[in-house]
Amino acid sequence: MAWYSYSDDGALNALSDISGHKYTAQEDESFGKIFMGWRIINAIGIELQYSNFGTLNLYENNDQMPIGNVSIESYSISADIGYTFPMGIRPYVIIGETYIKANANNLLKLKSFGIRYGYGIEMQLGTLPIAVRLSNEFEQAMYDEKLKSVDYNEMFEATYISFVAHF
Repeated sequence: MAWYSYSDDGALNALSDISGHKYTAQEDESFGKIFMGWRIINAIGIELQYSNFGTLNLYENNDQMPIGNVSIESYSISADIGYTFPMGIRPYVIIGETYIKANANNLLKLKSFGIRYGYGIEMQLGTLPIAVRLSNEFEQAMYDEKLKSVDYNEMFEATYISFVAHF
């Protein structure tokens, strides 16, 4: 189960500036995230993550019908730092590097490195090698539009509940 929000000064503003039209977007409900990691010691781990933020429907000049869409995905590597209490609860923070790609109907392709950070809590399920994780994460990237000398900022916030298997 996951929820995410999208704050754009990035892909849509770049598309609006280049085309001369005003675009707005509406989130669809598709969102996916897959991650794996290695716990170096109990308190520190490294995670690799892929996120697909789904598709944002594009609307031109406040029209009612969408004229296209923007698909956005990211890849990241980050450190997971936390402490496991004796009852199996582990609060943690995440900080790392992200690579975000935005594609608007093949008219505009933006790619940028950025930062990924967040926090959460993980609870071990008894003696099973499975935990439940509640996490709130942010991914932020800056696009540099060379033609107009403008920087665009892309920000995603994801809150999700997941099951984690420990091997």
